[in-house]
Amino acid sequence: MAIGLAALMALVMIGAACSSGPPPTADAPGSSATTSSATTPGPAGTTVGTVPADRPLVGTVWTVETLIDGTGRTPVPAGSGVTLTFPSATEVQWKACNGYSGSVTMTDRTITMGQVQGTLMACPDGVPAEPAMGMVLSGTLSYEIQGDVLRLRNGERGLDLRAG
Repeated sequence: MAIGLAALMALVMIGAACSSGPPPTADAPGSSATTSSATTPGPAGTTVGTVPADRPLVGTVWTVETLIDGTGRTPVPAGSGVTLTFPSATEVQWKACNGYSGSVTMTDRTITMGQVQGTLMACPDGVPAEPAMGMVLSGTLSYEIQGDVLRLRNGERGLDLRAG
């Protein structure tokens, strides 16, 4: 009888260890409950690497890498400190030469900019991010996150950013 009870207890413990809870859910637009990486399929069932899990829009510091306008793409020099952050699902902050903050309304794929305030420092020539960010970050823009890359689009204008 003692052997049978021990075997039953072992099966119960194994079953409990193998069970899983409900899948995570996102609390607000722009937040992400995904925390794992996915493998990228390669030829004949092999894998060629991992794709990072999508970073959450809210709470991540995004570094601007590329400015996009109707005529092309302009890279932002590495180390320039041009960043964008959504501290919550209702606020935005960004820094180019000046610092800006304001309100936003988010859905699953759009961000509508509200009232924005900024500093008025004189910016040196050659800081294209300052006016470009102001043109993109107005009205309603679409967004897409793939791994650690955020793409913001407002008509023909846009920003490509990387989680930093």
